[in-house]
Amino acid sequence: MVTRQWFGVYIGRVSKTRTTDNWVILQVPQVMGTAETAWAAPLGYMTSAPTTGNQVQVMFIGGDINHPVYHLYAQPVDTTLTDLTSQVGSVPTFANTGTDSGNTSYDSGNTSYTIGTAPSEGNYNDLQASYSNTVSAVNALVGSYGNTVAAFNALVTKYNATLTELNAMRAALVAAGIL
Repeated sequence: MVTRQWFGVYIGRVSKTRTTDNWVILQVPQVMGTAETAWAAPLGYMTSAPTTGNQVQVMFIGGDINHPVYHLYAQPVDTTLTDLTSQVGSVPTFANTGTDSGNTSYDSGNTSYTIGTAPSEGNYNDLQASYSNTVSAVNALVGSYGNTVAAFNALVTKYNATLTELNAMRAALVAAGIL
């Protein structure tokens, strides 16, 4: 009896991880429905296992579903800035520094700005300048974020094009009876 072979690359979701060797158990709905795979080995070097729920690319050695391997799946980043924290890890915030009564400070990494909460005749111009500098710093952060997203998306596009080309080569080898 010949069993079905599963060649190609499929998208799976991590359901369990084993951190000692970065092996994972996956769900690959396109191949197995809701069933889980055997422990899957990482394809290539990884410093840590993906977390439960992460999407990965899944292949089966020799097309055998009992021998899965996986590779991290690079996805384009959302550029709408609706959830900046989840994409870059943290967002600069304004907070009372406690050093000057009622003042709020912002640190952009290169420059710190302090904004007073109640402008008086003496500090109104300083407040206005600080506000202007803060807006400029925030705009620079947003611009830098956009450039980073564009570069990352270009890498993802190149990676996916390479993967498509490899799959086409593999299909040609299979069609020729070499694999």
